[in-house]
Amino acid sequence: MSNFDFEDYLASAITDYASDKVAAGTWAKAEAEQLSKESFERLLPNGVDTEKEYLYSILIGETRQKVGYLWFQLNETLMGKSAFILDFVIFEQVRGRGYGKQTLEALEEVAKNLDIHKIALHVFAHNTTAIALYEKAGYKNTDITMAKYL
Repeated sequence: MSNFDFEDYLASAITDYASDKVAAGTWAKAEAEQLSKESFERLLPNGVDTEKEYLYSILIGETRQKVGYLWFQLNETLMGKSAFILDFVIFEQVRGRGYGKQTLEALEEVAKNLDIHKIALHVFAHNTTAIALYEKAGYKNTDITMAKYL
């Protein structure tokens, strides 16, 4: 991802993450934008040059049309290397064309080249479209957080 694309990505990612956290009942609307901004600043202090953070612009075909963004974090533990997808966006106007599936397949190749043995992610329960994509791509539930609002 170029620095230009990074700025474009942040322009929507901070707002989108804040909205998702409000929809999930995690943050109050009044604080969400600021908390989201702080999260991105903490996780990406050096932007695209932040160590162990991999940010990609998703480009399709010979025209290299940009259709989204992907960000994963490389983690190394005694169990080996793993990737955690922190954000994955296919632009709304091009969804449903298979780009999400193609991107996940490409990510698997990147992961294999980095000796990564597991790819994990978090998905908001209200994002049923993403959940369906991940299930079709072979992702399985490993933890489930549940809540009951009174």
